[in-house]
Amino acid sequence: MTTDSIHNNTQPIISVRNLTKHFPIKGGVFGRVRDYVYAVDRVSFDVLPHQTLGLVGESGSGKTTVGRMILALIEPTAGEVFFEGQNILELNKHQLRQLRREMQVIFQDPAGSLNPRMTVERIIGEGLILHRLVKNKRQLREKVVSLLEQVGLSSDYLNRYPHEFSGGQRQRIGIARALALEPKFIVADEPVSALDVSIQSQILNLLADLQEKYSLSFLFIAHNLAVVEHFCDTVAVMYLGRIVEYASADEIYANSLHPYTRLLMEAIPEPDPSRQKKFAQIKGELPSPVNPPAGCHFHPRCPYADEQCREKFPELIGAEGNPNHKIACWKYKDLS
Repeated sequence: MTTDSIHNNTQPIISVRNLTKHFPIKGGVFGRVRDYVYAVDRVSFDVLPHQTLGLVGESGSGKTTVGRMILALIEPTAGEVFFEGQNILELNKHQLRQLRREMQVIFQDPAGSLNPRMTVERIIGEGLILHRLVKNKRQLREKVVSLLEQVGLSSDYLNRYPHEFSGGQRQRIGIARALALEPKFIVADEPVSALDVSIQSQILNLLADLQEKYSLSFLFIAHNLAVVEHFCDTVAVMYLGRIVEYASADEIYANSLHPYTRLLMEAIPEPDPSRQKKFAQIKGELPSPVNPPAGCHFHPRCPYADEQCREKFPELIGAEGNPNHKIACWKYKDLS
């Protein structure tokens, strides 16, 4: 796909505009707010129908917080989230409950996200019962069996409990649960990071097959650019609560512009140990979101940073010669 598809005339299924979240830090006898965790700051992007946006960054960059705000699991400090043109932050409880059929989530930890006291049938069928999508137990069982088969599991597993399964099997159960209500949009929050590498590819292939079969749209959250390479249509790279680069997946992998994106690219394991990695020399860890650096948040770790980088944060704008490739960096031209 080309970068033109990022901003075509297709109506996005999800539109995020200036989404911001500051978590208060309370302390003292009276529990007064002493400071804030600046988790997400003015994040904007679109997810097009039947496509996947990969949201990539280190742990602590705010990716999961963005996903939870989109699902209305966390109330944002500021900003807007639109689902098919409707602002979900303006919906009442009844309207939001109806919307939850259209938007589902696959969690990172397949063990922690499944109730250990429930059988597989109850875990997958719970949403069907709550939304009254089945009329009786027979219909419920038929639907759950069908969902299990679609994710590559046997109907023999109906009465088993989560602890009886491997990590990959648990994640397949989580995927079946997400599919049960026939959603249009799914937030996949690092769905393979807790799995063995051999199992990761199986789960990614399963998600791709299900996307094609049901015309699903995904927000795919990950910290590893290698995982999203063959699954995502567009990629947004987050650093300390802000998007620093945004382009089609093809463009990101062929011509990444931000030094942080280059760092993530070169963190991908390389079979040839003799290959020189220019950006692998970048040192340091993600700064605290309680006290983020002034200017460009990445400047303490960036070998290209100058006084302008330390004083003023660059806005996310189109790169020179390619306006659909968005970049927030004063010095990106020096990377070539």
